[in-house]
Amino acid sequence: ATPHTSVVTKTTLAGLDVQTIPHPP
Repeated sequence: ATPHTSVVTKTTLAGLDVQTIPHPP
């Protein structure tokens, strides 16, 4: 559960970062 949560958090942060700062994937 811990490692899975870490992956989910990283994905969420990445998604927010992409939305906040538009840049090519």
